[in-house]
Amino acid sequence: MENEYMTIRLVQEKSKVPAPTIYVYEDYPENSVGVPFMFMECFNGNAGIKMCQDIPPEHKLSIYTALAEAQVEIYNIELPQFGSIVGKNEDGTYQIGPAPGVGGPFDTTAEYYKACSIHEKFGSTRDQLRAASLNLADEIEASVDAFKPLLGEKAEYISVNNTGPFRMCHGRFGHAKTVFDDKFHLLGVLDWKAAFAAPCELAALFALCLTVVPPAMDVPWNYDESGCPVDAVLKERFADREHYIAIVKQIEEEKGFTSGHRLSTALEDTQRQHIANAMRLYEEGKAGFYSKVLEGFAEDN
Repeated sequence: MENEYMTIRLVQEKSKVPAPTIYVYEDYPENSVGVPFMFMECFNGNAGIKMCQDIPPEHKLSIYTALAEAQVEIYNIELPQFGSIVGKNEDGTYQIGPAPGVGGPFDTTAEYYKACSIHEKFGSTRDQLRAASLNLADEIEASVDAFKPLLGEKAEYISVNNTGPFRMCHGRFGHAKTVFDDKFHLLGVLDWKAAFAAPCELAALFALCLTVVPPAMDVPWNYDESGCPVDAVLKERFADREHYIAIVKQIEEEKGFTSGHRLSTALEDTQRQHIANAMRLYEEGKAGFYSKVLEGFAEDN
């Protein structure tokens, strides 16, 4: 709860993202209620997950623009270390604590990826993985097992910016964590408990409504011999991602976020996007050829 409270304070101080106002926060169990609690603003609107599960074509521009504006603002909050936001110092800077599940705080992204290669846990049991993998169970299980060692081997050069500054990452950014009005205007971004300061490639993951399984990790029949998606829905998703990047570029120019490693640049870095997304899917326990995402990644990428 402390991380969410401090993150919301940081986001409200450093950006224009409509995060909920917190009216009361008490983190000690000896209070009058008997447990830590937080009272925050309620947005009077519609949950994005209900309105945008299958985004109507006529509303894509307004929804993607709203998401892009929020992500650009979040991404451009810079922090000196990698980890969760746990407090505020007397000089106004924010304290960074451990990153979710792997320790820290970290001064370099290489330290983080090496920690992930040791501590990160796959989100499904072996039986669940094999059941989901069907006739590819042996190959997929071997690929899952090879992923963390490869992550450790390549940790030094996965990120384009090993020493920061690090970027604010919502952790689960997308339409499911947003509230819109009836005209699809964004009212608020919710659920900051998974947020942390992260390297560019993690902070720049596409909104969840635009995510795809990395092609190298996916089943082979979803793509043709040229590597192009064969499914109409998947083709549309890739086209929507390109549209989203174009919107992000326009917003960056309008807001003056044109220096450093830009969000649009990170979104266009396909290989690092796929690695970051594979790490998220690994934590969730999705079946896939994880090691293939890293096998072709070299130091000069």
